[in-house]
Amino acid sequence: MQVQGANLYVQYCVGCHQSSGRGLPGIFPPLAGNGAVVAENPGNILKVVLLGVSAANGRVPMPSFGAQMTNEEIAIVANYVRTSWGNAAEANATAGVIAALRPHAK
Repeated sequence: MQVQGANLYVQYCVGCHQSSGRGLPGIFPPLAGNGAVVAENPGNILKVVLLGVSAANGRVPMPSFGAQMTNEEIAIVANYVRTSWGNAAEANATAGVIAALRPHAK
């Protein structure tokens, strides 16, 4: 799963959040050490991937990937991010959790 996660990260995330997960200060937030990423419940990071995030505080918006990625792909990349760059969160994002969020993520 780690290789799949890395591949998905390169495909969808690395352009903004960088290979180090550090983002670009003031423009793209870091994923390394990010509270939404490492929270015990992965719901916040999953909603961010599904819905995107509006621009705020000088940062550019993050697009929604809900239409481009399957539930399984979102779970894989979320778990990759939750366990990379020193992040020590549990890899507990699942396709089932994402499927349950989709109807409520509008």
